[in-house]
Amino acid sequence: MNRDEAFEAVCEELRRELELPGDLNLTASDPLDLIPGAESIRLMRVVAALEGRYDVEFDDHAVRDTETIGDMTDLVLAALKDAEG
Repeated sequence: MNRDEAFEAVCEELRRELELPGDLNLTASDPLDLIPGAESIRLMRVVAALEGRYDVEFDDHAVRDTETIGDMTDLVLAALKDAEG
C-alpha cells in the first residue's frame, strides 16, 4: 500500500465515523482535534476501524502522539510494514 492509498483509507474512516460531508477537503497537515466532531472517543473508533480494516494493532504510544491526518496515515503505513515482517 502506498501513502496515497493509506491517506484515502484514513480519510474514509474519518468521514464515516465523524459523519463528515464527502466534499470536505481533508489534507495530511490537518490537525485531528480541529476536524468537526473529532472528540477523543470518536477518534479512537477511527483507530479501531483502521486496525480492523487492516488486521493490525497500532502501538499505543504512537497513537497518543498522532496529531494530524498525516500522522495517522504514517501510523497505518508503519503497522502494515511491521505486519509484513
